Amino acid sequence: MAGVNIDDRIKLTVDNLADVFRATDVAAMLKDFGKTIQTQDPIIHFYETFLAKYNPKLRKQRGVWYTPELVV
Repeated sequence: MAGVNIDDRIKLTVDNLADVFRATDVAAMLKDFGKTIQTQDPIIHFYETFLAKYNPKLRKQRGVWYTPELVV
């Protein structure tokens, strides 16, 4: 969503999130994912929740939509 022309207002936040993701043990985080909630795909939370609020117009312009695993 940000691309090379990232809005300066969110640049620090995006950089901080990238640092967190680089330090995260994703395999350990996903080990029990889906046992406490009814989905097996954590990406849906990013696409369906964050992007819908972040910039719905830009999301639509760029065609950023989540396709559930069962549909794929």
